[in-house]
Amino acid sequence: MEVILKKVDRLFKYFIYFISSISIVSLLAIIFFLVSKAIPLFSEYSIFDFVTKADWGPLDGKFGILAFIVTSCIVTVMSVLIALPIGLYSALFIQEVLPKKIAGSIIFMIEILAGIPSVIYGFFGLILIAPNLSKLLNLSRTTGVLVASIVLALMILPNLIVLTITSLKMVDPSIKSSAFALGANKVQVIFKTQFLHAKSGIIAAVFLSLARSLGETMAVVLVAGNSIALPTINNFLTYSGRTLTANIVQEASYATGAHLNALYATGVILFIFVSIINYAVLRFKKQGVK
Repeated sequence: MEVILKKVDRLFKYFIYFISSISIVSLLAIIFFLVSKAIPLFSEYSIFDFVTKADWGPLDGKFGILAFIVTSCIVTVMSVLIALPIGLYSALFIQEVLPKKIAGSIIFMIEILAGIPSVIYGFFGLILIAPNLSKLLNLSRTTGVLVASIVLALMILPNLIVLTITSLKMVDPSIKSSAFALGANKVQVIFKTQFLHAKSGIIAAVFLSLARSLGETMAVVLVAGNSIALPTINNFLTYSGRTLTANIVQEASYATGAHLNALYATGVILFIFVSIINYAVLRFKKQGVK
């Protein structure tokens, strides 16, 4: 019997190694595929011009993606800035103030919101948020980066709240009890003990929200405006723009030759951005473990 158990353990270990190796091989295959398809572009067009020029015009042999990079960064950062205070305070209220039964029901509904397809959020923003925001702020157009940022903020809020609640739950209960024993009130315990001890997990949740916002496509296509332009001081929050992901989706169906290679190269740039964010998440998680 002992021999059989050892064989089963060994087989299970090999199975885990096999599954892990599939993930690694898949990642390497994706990287190789993107890079191999992007390299031919740079034999004719320099990498520096590719990321520093905003003159995207495939028919004229122009492949500058700076406008897409800037729009992606603006929309991503703005969406997180909108969602961050709402998400953090909502998570603190749900975890530390609400009764457990009510909190459980609300968390369940938030998790349902996280599963709604992004295109639904996009339609919601296009039909409801965009025209009303345009009337409220007296804007000349209904769609733009501000609307896109609000829609993305709504999309990342559920994950941000749930991950923050998870981080708060992982704080040692004795820390909270010790704070109360020293005479701290409820607010002091929440902000000076619970929040501080969960900060590494909360920061990781923020970076994951950044990655989700940066990689979103369909909702942004519907509400960002789709213009290939850089913002100015006067229209920084409301201009019509196109993100990296939106550009790939809108032009991949008919692109050929250098144009198609440029879209693959855009995917490489996007992959680099997401990899940097994921690396930051791992770093903060390791700091939390220490």
